[in-house]
Amino acid sequence: MATPVGNLEDITLRALKILKEVEAVIAEDTRTFRKLSLRHSLPPKPVYSLYQGNESARVEQLLPRLQAGLEAALVTESGTPAVSDPGALLVRRCLESAVRVVPIPGPSALTAALSIAGVFAGRVTFVGFLSRKNPALDLLEILHSGSAAVFFEHPGRLARTIAQVSEAAPGARLVIGRELTKQFEEVWSGTAADAAGAFAARTVKGEVVVVAEPAPPSPRRHVSKYTADRA
Repeated sequence: MATPVGNLEDITLRALKILKEVEAVIAEDTRTFRKLSLRHSLPPKPVYSLYQGNESARVEQLLPRLQAGLEAALVTESGTPAVSDPGALLVRRCLESAVRVVPIPGPSALTAALSIAGVFAGRVTFVGFLSRKNPALDLLEILHSGSAAVFFEHPGRLARTIAQVSEAAPGARLVIGRELTKQFEEVWSGTAADAAGAFAARTVKGEVVVVAEPAPPSPRRHVSKYTADRA
């Protein structure tokens, strides 16, 4: 079930209805879910934590109960579960065990960023979090293929990643969203070269999602027939 990326008002009527009806909630962060629950006056019910550190053990604990008929909602800390967040293991085990899995669509940092990026590329590749060792390598391969890319980045690594992209593809277009839907939301757009200068000395805080688009092709130099004949 998708829950707000930041603004607690960004939740569907269907999600609220189901959260009131299910017997339990499986949440990446129980504290975050508690805030959502209080904001929308949801009835109290068991809430089980499921995060990266306990995912395997929690799945083994909950799967028999789900097979026995327990109706539960899976929520991540923000956005849509199993998209660069815990939840994929539980979903897969449920599918393998003939436990019905129903998507409850809604907020997602991925689609939120794309909706404000003005991307013209016909293809978009979701990268998730870039590798720490060479974050720009995979991204540049995607851009060179003609596809746009969406990725999450740790705020402390953002300047380094942008600098690497700028060195190899200075004309690539970047749209950088920080704290989307929250009080201090910021959206920056420009070339990778401009971004490298803008973020080099900045201390960036909060959640960051970046949309990268290949640089537009350089205008073809027009050669008149007369000039060509003279050559």
